[in-house]
Amino acid sequence: MAEGVDYAWGRPGGHNLAVAGKKFAMRYVPYRENLNPVIWTSKGLDLWEKRDLLEHGLSIGMVWETFANRAKEGWNAGRADAMMCADGLAHCGMPSNTVIYFAVDFDANVGQRSWDQNVSPWIRAYLDGAASVIGRARTGVYGGYFVIEWALANGIARWGWQTYAWSAGHVSSHAHLLQYWNHGAINGVPIDLNKNLKADFGQYPRDLSLPPIPDLPDTSLPPPDDPHEKEELPMDIHVPNPPEMITIPASVVYREKPNKNSDKVQQFDKRKTLPLVGVEKGGEYEKDGKKFYRWGLVRLPAFWTDDPFDGKWAYVPIEHCDREQCKLP
Repeated sequence: MAEGVDYAWGRPGGHNLAVAGKKFAMRYVPYRENLNPVIWTSKGLDLWEKRDLLEHGLSIGMVWETFANRAKEGWNAGRADAMMCADGLAHCGMPSNTVIYFAVDFDANVGQRSWDQNVSPWIRAYLDGAASVIGRARTGVYGGYFVIEWALANGIARWGWQTYAWSAGHVSSHAHLLQYWNHGAINGVPIDLNKNLKADFGQYPRDLSLPPIPDLPDTSLPPPDDPHEKEELPMDIHVPNPPEMITIPASVVYREKPNKNSDKVQQFDKRKTLPLVGVEKGGEYEKDGKKFYRWGLVRLPAFWTDDPFDGKWAYVPIEHCDREQCKLP
């Protein structure tokens, strides 16, 4: 069992966390503020912080939260959030198969009180929507004891991060992580204290002795036939034809200097059309007898960068793009 932290707006720094005996940090997946293509939320992990944590021996886990009650908004909300997670993971340099803990950050003691019977179907639909994009094997949930017990016992989530809040002193045997205190500080930055209850909690870097985490959507999860559901599509980016060229959208991250000693990372300030040197497909699934891919990693010209995850591959979501339409090699 190891000690870890989670935090939002400040940055304690890898050195200070290591000196304090912390072994891991749970960090927010970044997302674009109000879907602005350039501005990323400041509470999310970034490339510099990721490097700092790893260089000081800390592992990293990822959590998704926009606002506390988001999980009440159902299947399409979960699907949209999972799509934005893919965008955010690419932005901060985390692997595409990273485990995501989706926050149920409110008092939802599922099954314990009468009003929770109205909440739990929406939470389930939200997590199902997320799993329809990233797969159940990557879907985790953050919440109180009753949420963790219910979600993991019923196979709604694969990973559980329990908070002591709303838990009545109970600790779930299913939980991988326990957030046990919310009022700490390191280097003047407010932090929450955690400990891992299981050696594998979906952290990065991943021990090579552990089985790989699949990155496949759960295609058995169609959207519910519910009139209250509203369609949410957070991004509409596709790989265009002809296949020899590709338009990179604004805000894609790249390394400014073509060497590993440069810490300067920037974003495109406008759309650019570049030669398509190579595409790595991912998130393959089958629908109506055809193979589809959820995302592509486009290799940028060599003079732009030389380091994976820092811009060598520009992430381009290609939702609903099949092999023929996109002419992917």
